[in-house]
Amino acid sequence: MRKGKLAISSLFLGKDQSSDGQGGEAKPTQAGKQTPAPKLIQGKATFRKGEIAFYRFAVYNLKEDASAMVKVEIVQNETPVYTGDWQPLSSRIVGKDKKAIEAGGQLRLGLEPGVYELRVTIKEAKSKKAIERTMPFEVES
Repeated sequence: MRKGKLAISSLFLGKDQSSDGQGGEAKPTQAGKQTPAPKLIQGKATFRKGEIAFYRFAVYNLKEDASAMVKVEIVQNETPVYTGDWQPLSSRIVGKDKKAIEAGGQLRLGLEPGVYELRVTIKEAKSKKAIERTMPFEVES
């Protein structure tokens, strides 16, 4: 990172703290109340089919955050099962400081039980190089 090259942190996965644990659906919040922050998953990330997975990461040494792009995919055995479109990183920013830009999003996991990987790819518009990070997770029946 000291050399000024584009870098991405590890991926962090979380769950909605208001999930009921039965059907995996998030409970609706009452009007005027804030949605609780996702609960960070420690260790092996497991979800139930239909649950919402929250993901976060930090990007370092980004020259222009307005021109950076991000793509989110879910793969199983190197086969994509979900491929998002390239989107401006600026649409995923949740915070920033002098050192990094924190970004993230959420995905509803309508996947069959199995082991998957979340793949996040970042590229700067003026560069052909892209960097990526992956994080394994499991969907239980």
